[in-house]
Amino acid sequence: MHPRKWLPFKTTLPQIRHITRFMEGSLALDGKKTLTKIVKINMDSTHPSSLADFFTCSKWKDKIFRANLFTKNIKWVTENCKKGSKTDKCHPIVISIDDSDASKPQNSRHFEPVDWFCDEKGYKHAVVFVSVHITCGKKGVPVDFEIYLKRKTIRKLNRKIKDKNDKIKFLSKMLIAMELLKKVKPYIPDDYPVYVTFDSWYASKKLINFCLAQGWHVICRLKSNRSFNGKKVS
Repeated sequence: MHPRKWLPFKTTLPQIRHITRFMEGSLALDGKKTLTKIVKINMDSTHPSSLADFFTCSKWKDKIFRANLFTKNIKWVTENCKKGSKTDKCHPIVISIDDSDASKPQNSRHFEPVDWFCDEKGYKHAVVFVSVHITCGKKGVPVDFEIYLKRKTIRKLNRKIKDKNDKIKFLSKMLIAMELLKKVKPYIPDDYPVYVTFDSWYASKKLINFCLAQGWHVICRLKSNRSFNGKKVS
């Protein structure tokens, strides 16, 4: 799809070239990706600073942009789904929830969402976000994400915000996942087979019951210390 068809603001031909160049380079490159590498792989005379200015100086309306992209992606995945389809031939909709991180150098102290996080490999300086991926048949695409901020990070950011109405509220990863599912729900056909998948970290009673209340199935692993019908899984 041509970028001009889904960008929610007026675009010039140079802007179209920049975003097309960035998208093509991101898909073609393996490993670590930088604007310099993206420019080189396109083999044109554009300077990396021009591509950087496109992101920093262009009039981005991020909320409108993300809402428009979210709608386009989810409709593309579910366009062949019909209401009331419960036959064995139809492909179920699979909604996957997971969190990821984007590692940052330790001297990256001015990027507000960056903090120290711990995973199975140890501590890392990174930005953490919760994402939702939807698959139906051979189609699959990440449709939305939200950045996860620690309580102390939010307290630090809120000190700089004077208006109480603009204060940032803390949301756990579990609550972020539920908010993302609420956004997805209106676009899912009624009476259509839907499976929500996530790892054992998200396997809580609250999230599972929320999915079941929507008429969705849940596939996940349970930690051995979880209880089921009053008995520990172990």
